[in-house]
Amino acid sequence: MRKILAIVSTLITFTVYAQQGIDEYNNAAVEALKRGDKSKAIELYSIALNTAKLTLGENAVQVASAYNDIGSIYSSMNNYSSAVENFVKAASVYKVALGEKHLSTAAAYYNAGCMYSSMQKYDESLDNHTKAVLIYESELGLTDKQTAESYYNIGNIYIRLNNPDKAIFFLLKVLKVFETEYGAEHEKCAAAYNDIGDAYARQYQYSKALDYLFRSLSIREKVLGREHADTADTYALIAGAYEDMADYDKALEYHLKAMSVRDKLLGKKSIKTARSCYKAGFCLIKKKEYEKSLGYLTKAMYIFEQNRDSEQSDLASTYFMIGFAYANQSDFYSSLGYLERALKIFEKIHPANHPELITTKQNIEAVKTAITNKNSNDEL
Repeated sequence: MRKILAIVSTLITFTVYAQQGIDEYNNAAVEALKRGDKSKAIELYSIALNTAKLTLGENAVQVASAYNDIGSIYSSMNNYSSAVENFVKAASVYKVALGEKHLSTAAAYYNAGCMYSSMQKYDESLDNHTKAVLIYESELGLTDKQTAESYYNIGNIYIRLNNPDKAIFFLLKVLKVFETEYGAEHEKCAAAYNDIGDAYARQYQYSKALDYLFRSLSIREKVLGREHADTADTYALIAGAYEDMADYDKALEYHLKAMSVRDKLLGKKSIKTARSCYKAGFCLIKKKEYEKSLGYLTKAMYIFEQNRDSEQSDLASTYFMIGFAYANQSDFYSSLGYLERALKIFEKIHPANHPELITTKQNIEAVKTAITNKNSNDEL
């Protein structure tokens, strides 16, 4: 019996010393973060992690906590792949150490889901957020704020997956909780209104979409101000709804508002600024104001050309619209040059039967015919 007690006493002492060592590294990591030295903090948390594994076992709570802390730092550095790797490991360990329905397990799933969304891996994000929300529903209830945050993320993912029906289902749940918890004029409600409006627009229910979007705009202009990135996003969605309704005057008005804010806040080289410029140019083409449209389209083109993060389809579409504008001003040689640039990109990114590729080829042939006819008339 004495031997057993001695062994137990030794193990307790060992565990206490191990925990003290882990705490020292964790505290040092916190100090490093206060100094802004994130690399050092990761190094110290990694030592705490390895110490916990060796002394307390692979599935100790301290191991999961270390993974979680490391993931949080990588997230703040926008290193989403490293962050998600650590959050997934944290969830796995928490699940064993604390149980499948523990809130720490849910939080790790939630964090992993957010990282996957940032990486545009929406199926993986949905899987993790669904795991999190099932725990939150069970442990906190359907009307808890944290449950609502998970509903919001799931609704947002469904928008990205272009499933507006499911998006609206979850976002209306969110709105009910947010209105109760924060009040109808809170920016969280504005975010929910904004995304519900986006989802209704994707269902082609434009009157409902605009109703929610203007509710969002009213709050955002009041709470955040007119020159805020979120306010600009709502301007852009309102513009998009009007554009789909073929109300190009209203669409242009809100695209220009979005562009102005994005230009100031994000800079002249931002992709969002470029997309607002493109949309303004597109609306002007629809209004048959071709010369004016070229100013906005050319600005968009320069940004897309210089920004490595821009999608090739954005640049190709801009080349196409510039070519279209020149053709409608009878500047066929300029038109042909831009249309051929658009074709070169579309051929790389689209299959042979894609509508954009077919339309570009048709426009090129029409412009070539116009050039031939003009040359023949000049000769006469």
